[in-house]
Amino acid sequence: MNMDNGIPTKEEFVDQLAAAFSYFNANTEKLTNAYNKLEQEVARINAELEKKNNQLQQKITEIDHVRSHFENILHSMGTAVIAIDLNEKITVINRCAEELLGIDSSACAGRPFGQLVTLDKITSTGLSALLKSDQPLFEREAALLCKNGDSIAVGVSMSLIRNSKDDTIGYLLLLRDLREIKKLQAKARRADRLVALGEMAARVAHEIRNPLGGIEGFASLLVRILESDKENQRMAAYIMEGVKSVNHIVSSLLDYARPVHIKKSFFPIREIIYDVARMIETSPNIDKKNIKIIAEFNGDNDPVMYADRVLTQQIIWNLLVNSIQAMDHPGDVVISCGKRGPLKHAVEDSTLLYHENSFVHDDSMYFYGFGEATWNTGEIHFWNVLSVTDQGTGIDPQIKDKIFYPFYTTRENGTGLGLSTVYKIIEEHGGKISVKSQAGRGACITLYFPGEVPVQEEVSR
Repeated sequence: MNMDNGIPTKEEFVDQLAAAFSYFNANTEKLTNAYNKLEQEVARINAELEKKNNQLQQKITEIDHVRSHFENILHSMGTAVIAIDLNEKITVINRCAEELLGIDSSACAGRPFGQLVTLDKITSTGLSALLKSDQPLFEREAALLCKNGDSIAVGVSMSLIRNSKDDTIGYLLLLRDLREIKKLQAKARRADRLVALGEMAARVAHEIRNPLGGIEGFASLLVRILESDKENQRMAAYIMEGVKSVNHIVSSLLDYARPVHIKKSFFPIREIIYDVARMIETSPNIDKKNIKIIAEFNGDNDPVMYADRVLTQQIIWNLLVNSIQAMDHPGDVVISCGKRGPLKHAVEDSTLLYHENSFVHDDSMYFYGFGEATWNTGEIHFWNVLSVTDQGTGIDPQIKDKIFYPFYTTRENGTGLGLSTVYKIIEEHGGKISVKSQAGRGACITLYFPGEVPVQEEVSR
């Protein structure tokens, strides 16, 4: 360096520039290494984030799958499930509950439970007390009151919904539809009664019929012996009539208790109706009261039925005799035949289709017209129909639920087995019964037999 003016010499300047370049290169290399390390770290972090994102997406997919699976289980349950929060507002409702309550899940979320569900025997106050007691409710029977006024028997149970800290965060209410169970129980009770009735009938036949035969024999002998004593002969005749009446009751009891074996075949119903009508007209035991039996075939001159021929004859006899006995004045009893298409919608699995205290409505609300094209044909494509209409006193609405019960009768000398036998035979055929009645106007009982397309060879047999 030049000492006089402080300016470095050329050699010194070259050395300083070389040192600066060396320093720059060293720092550049450090920066490059740092950048490479940073780039590697960013790549590692990106790879880790992608891995975490994949794991998170997998977890979300698994959670969605589990959620969807549980929702499918919830909506596939045959029991109505309703989740309620601590404020007694509905949070979750499954499809069965929607159908049972007749509401839509989107319209009930967040609404108070008491506004949508009314349970008889468990009032809203009682239910609130049960909810606040934090105690589970084991199933008890109650009546669910529907918007249309109907009442449905349900089994009600409740459990608590708890979180991971074991705190109560809501309530789970289960409503089990008991209608089918009630029907099965009723059928089981009826079957038990029939079994007991059959056993009793066998004992009755043994214990009563033998003495009756002896009484009838001695009474007929007395009638012959007392031929010259008309007064006492008439008393002996009364004994014979009483024996015949008791024997008729015993025979009816045995017939009702006997199992029904259906042997279906195709046959013209016209000749069955005429045969029964002639038997009734010539029967000395039936007071005809100047009542005329009229047959109507609704345009079908030769209607064919598919049923048990003998049992069909029996139920026509029972219905016609029942109608004649219900009339206390001259008039007409009309028996008509026809066909109906398939049922329009699912109906309860009950033999009694409906019982109305009016003649205004017909069965078009239940059946399509015969031959009418439908999408809902089901297993039964059409029904054969028999109706018996009288001009009697009608059926008292207070007893309409009892007319098909065995041994229930409003007549002094009736056995109460006529209509119950009709019901039993139709039930074994898989058919339906409907009743229309009006006080002072009469009654109409209609029978529906599942139809089959006849084969000409079978019909002609």
